[in-house]
Amino acid sequence: MRTNNLSKFIILFFSIFLYQIIINNTFAADIVHTDPGSDLIALAVKNKNDLFNSGKNPVFVTMVATKDKPLPTTMGTIVVFYDYNCKYSRDLMQLLKIQLPKNAYKIIYRPIGMISDTSKAIAELALAAFDTKPESFVALHQELSDLKYTLPLTVDNIKTITAKAGLKYDDLLARVNSKALGNEILQNQALYDSIKFPGVPSMILAKLDSNNNIINDKIYFIAGSDTNQLEYNLYRISIQ
Repeated sequence: MRTNNLSKFIILFFSIFLYQIIINNTFAADIVHTDPGSDLIALAVKNKNDLFNSGKNPVFVTMVATKDKPLPTTMGTIVVFYDYNCKYSRDLMQLLKIQLPKNAYKIIYRPIGMISDTSKAIAELALAAFDTKPESFVALHQELSDLKYTLPLTVDNIKTITAKAGLKYDDLLARVNSKALGNEILQNQALYDSIKFPGVPSMILAKLDSNNNIINDKIYFIAGSDTNQLEYNLYRISIQ
């Protein structure tokens, strides 16, 4: 009988001991990892000069300035890292098409090539289209983001899509080579790696002044294509 009681006591003691270890470790983990995106935001701030300088990447403002309504001196800015062969990147483009017209935003598209063999080539063609004229990029970008195409896109797919966008594949390819646009894609990839994004699509949203300085620490990160996160963070960078 005493042996049974002793055994129960030992089992109870170690159960309590194990429970305390679990609770303490969980509590400690909560303290250390309160904001898993904080390190990434810190890296984005560290690289802000490169991040918010569009270079040869497509950049658009969602509001047309007029004499009566000039562009605001402070504006919400979105930098999107994406891959045309990524399903979630394609989903995000559909969301942006709906959400962006609701306010004045500046958006910088930074395509990268990481999903499949054709990803980098597609990204280069997108930059070549923008280098031709912004309207050409819009046409090609919308066609590349169309949900009807099976991913990953093949070279034949890309040629068909280019033609549907009213562009000539060979002309874009020649511009890629003459303007060394492949280097821009590599720079986008290097910046993506420096900030340590977890995957595509990834976005940085920030409230910037005319000199690309971050206002009131308003800088946020979104991974994926979540509608609620996008709406909420677009709101955060649109208010004063």
